[in-house]
Amino acid sequence: RKCERCSGGSERKREEVRTRESKEGQKMQSEDEEVVSEVCLAGSRAESSGWAVWRISYGPLTCLQESESTSEDHTGSCTVSENRRKRELEADSDDGEEQDSDGDWRPRRRRKQIKSVLNVRVKASSTAKLCGLQLWGAALLLSDYILHFANALVGQVVVELGAGPAMPGLIAARICKKVFVTDFDEEVLWNCQHNIQANGLSGSCVAKKLDWEEANMLNQGDDNGGTSDSAARARGGKVEAGKKEEVSKTGDAFGWTEEDDKDLAEATILFAADVIYSNHITDHFIRQMQALLSERRGRELILAIEKRTNFTLPELRSTSREYDHFFSRIAAPLDASAGSSFISERIPVDFPQHFSHSHSEQLELWRIRVALSRAQDQEDAARC
Repeated sequence: RKCERCSGGSERKREEVRTRESKEGQKMQSEDEEVVSEVCLAGSRAESSGWAVWRISYGPLTCLQESESTSEDHTGSCTVSENRRKRELEADSDDGEEQDSDGDWRPRRRRKQIKSVLNVRVKASSTAKLCGLQLWGAALLLSDYILHFANALVGQVVVELGAGPAMPGLIAARICKKVFVTDFDEEVLWNCQHNIQANGLSGSCVAKKLDWEEANMLNQGDDNGGTSDSAARARGGKVEAGKKEEVSKTGDAFGWTEEDDKDLAEATILFAADVIYSNHITDHFIRQMQALLSERRGRELILAIEKRTNFTLPELRSTSREYDHFFSRIAAPLDASAGSSFISERIPVDFPQHFSHSHSEQLELWRIRVALSRAQDQEDAARC
């Protein structure tokens, strides 16, 4: 009898835990719950409207420019004049000699100064649903990474997922060819747009709608090869003509154009910071991440994550449930038929810190990509 009572009690306790976790998950999504980032607490003084503008300095820094266009002589080899070469050597002697095997001078990758002041408007506090209006510690770590590896980003097309105030994306936009900063909420997107314009980055940075819960692919198609209604809503665009249905104003302002789709196809790097805080949202994020990483060979995600710990009664110890849930999901096979899977690698955080952020021991950087199955490899080889 004692064993039966203990067994029944354990089962009831497990059921209570599941119920409590469900309520906690709902609470996380409650629009009325106020959350405050420690970064915002330590940041600029809020204005009467509830907004705060950060003026952030992080330089001066330099990075390599894309190769200059050069004229060709009658033999077709790229050359520059001797006088121009001497001026270049005098201006920048650190790059060394650049002569080819025939003795001709090759065009050099010049260095450019990265503007080192950034204005980022954020909310001092917000509801849980609008936490993207605040700046969080993982975004500062990701920004440090971008600045340290700036040369590798020159000329690249980049997508930031769950951008919030878009601080990493704004910094990347001063280096990259083009940056898409994406989010799903209208108010968050308008704040992204404000920060883009406030920093004079409208030419290289664009805010676009991407709702992970509506559709899990940017270019999700229907059975007839067209764009499905759900994908159109997720991407902030209008649904197909003839169905006489339009999305909200957000869709018109932050929808994806054909030109955007072409630029997106060139994207090699995805960025995301502090998007792992709810198991429900995490599951949708993983499906979106899989879709984007699978679209282009070699594409990778750089993820900044804060390993938050809380004391939980079932374990009677501090745990990191959301963190553990994420990594348990990406450790599992993605598609049993295709055999593809995620490959994750932790990035050492041993580069210079330009931005002050607390709990640095709980902030981590990960590189994630998709390993294609043998069938996918053969298909790509045949396509080539």
